[in-house]
Amino acid sequence: MAQSLTSILSGSLSSRSGGFLLRMPDGAYGREFLGAAIREAYGNLGHPDLRILDPEGEVISVDDVRELRDFLSTSPLGGGMKTLLVIGADRMNTASANAFLKSLEEPTRHTRIILATDRPWTLPATVLSRCHKLTEPMSEDALVDEARSRLEKDVSDSEISEALELCRSNPAAAADVIQYDLGSWISGVLEWLANPTGPCPKAPGSGKSTPRLETLFRLLQSNLMDCASGAMSISGWSQRRAELALSTLNTMAKGIQRPGIDWKTRLTATLICLAYDTGEAT
Repeated sequence: MAQSLTSILSGSLSSRSGGFLLRMPDGAYGREFLGAAIREAYGNLGHPDLRILDPEGEVISVDDVRELRDFLSTSPLGGGMKTLLVIGADRMNTASANAFLKSLEEPTRHTRIILATDRPWTLPATVLSRCHKLTEPMSEDALVDEARSRLEKDVSDSEISEALELCRSNPAAAADVIQYDLGSWISGVLEWLANPTGPCPKAPGSGKSTPRLETLFRLLQSNLMDCASGAMSISGWSQRRAELALSTLNTMAKGIQRPGIDWKTRLTATLICLAYDTGEAT
């Protein structure tokens, strides 16, 4: 059960601030997970004193936010509290975040505004400063369910658990691992990095169906961290070389979302740097 959300809905934290920010685990929206706590509190997701903002697509628009003003400005029907839950709040752009700020600045005593996101640092400081911040952990079973919800095919719990372990419990990345067979890809990349003869390994996926670049960087980081700590041995690599490669990778990952460079070009450049810039430390 979503413990932090349940505490908010119970009213025990209602005086802390105008809004609440739930920090979700990396790669988790938690739709079903959070929905279970909402159902328990309100009976169903269609309750008139409840709104869940979770539009399809990558952006929560200013129009999405403005449509909620009437809901937030009126009194609850049951004499209790009105709740607005925004799932994937990091999808707000500058305009929608600014529109949302007014509701956080002037909360009524009968409203709870809850922002759920695994990327709180993407929200404006003005929004963050008006929210009481909580971390919402998820169980292994909940993370498995989250990863499964992102897949287009049926897979076993054990296969998802293995992918989660490979991705350090990030369900979005785990779904990519299964969808694009990234376990085989990362094995081939590590072999090439140890002996970079021939062309650089191709980026996985085809056409418009591709894994996220974040997932590929995460897989590289995970393996290099294990090698640098001595938890795993990579043929042709020393722990010192893994430390250098990890430092290089972390630096390159800072600009992972920077526009202007095709993601496949960015991936290829990263692999070449890891292969040749750290080669002398083997």
